Amino acid sequence: MLKNLINVYKYESVRAVSLVLAEKLRRTVGDYNGMIVPLPTIGKHIRERGFDHMALLAQKTGWKVEKVLKRVNNTVQVGASADRRKKQAAMAYAIAATIKPENEYLLLDDV
Repeated sequence: MLKNLINVYKYESVRAVSLVLAEKLRRTVGDYNGMIVPLPTIGKHIRERGFDHMALLAQKTGWKVEKVLKRVNNTVQVGASADRRKKQAAMAYAIAATIKPENEYLLLDDV
């Protein structure tokens, strides 16, 4: 069911699903006082959907959101092996803001 919700949200651009996913995340994680960091989405996908699905989901959690990462390449992870995704992710992002060691950061991605 969760996979179906994510697919509807991600591929059919149903924004209302962000509320359901945010509630599921809040119930799974529990009380959280750190920062949510949505992994940056490829610009092409934002244009196709009409919104940044990870940024919207992060915002709907009601937790503090901080965009400390920027995307430095546009590799697509869908269909790649776990090993390949790990290698791509290591090269896909860079730090775009100051990271404070006293803060806790939770990375939010849909893969």
